[in-house]
This record gives sequence, structure tokens and C-alpha cells, in this order.
Amino acid sequence: MSTLNLHHLRLFRAVARDGTLTGAARGLNISQSAVSTQIKALEASLGQNLFERAGRALILTEAGRIALAHAAHPGHSARHRCRTPAGPADTGNVPARRV
Repeated sequence: MSTLNLHHLRLFRAVARDGTLTGAARGLNISQSAVSTQIKALEASLGQNLFERAGRALILTEAGRIALAHAAHPGHSARHRCRTPAGPADTGNVPARRV
């Protein structure tokens, strides 16, 4: 499985919400070409097209709809990936001490 980062997920959600690269870029205060490059990188890392291009508009593919559902709750998916047969993986968190 490819490594995803929260930056890619944030950009992906913005493009899915807005429906255009330009609108998403404006909302994120970054260039349209930066958004386009990162979305292409995300699609390449997943091996799936997340959007269908219809002129300047972007429409989520089936894979994009599935990815958006997971991107809406990235922490939830990460917790599930950290589980082992013996239970949750050690996250390094130390329980609070009672005083």
C-alpha cells in the first residue's frame, strides 16, 4: 500500500468539494498548478483516477468517492491500520498518572 499524507488528503477534499482545481487552489491560497501536480501524484500513488475531467470541472470517479469517504475521517482509518492480532499497536502514549 502506498503512503498517503495529510497534505494530499487536504488537497483532495478541497478539489472534491469545489469541483475545480482553480477554485480549490483559491480556497487553499496556493497555485492551481501545485494542486494539479499533487492530485496527479496522489492518483499515481493510488494507481487510480480519482476524478473524471469534464472540461474544467472535476467529477469524482467511483474510486474517488471511496477515497473521499476515507479522507473524511483519516484518523479513523489510521487507527484500523495500526491494529495487530494482539491488539492496538504501541503508539508511545503513556497513560496519565493519578495523583
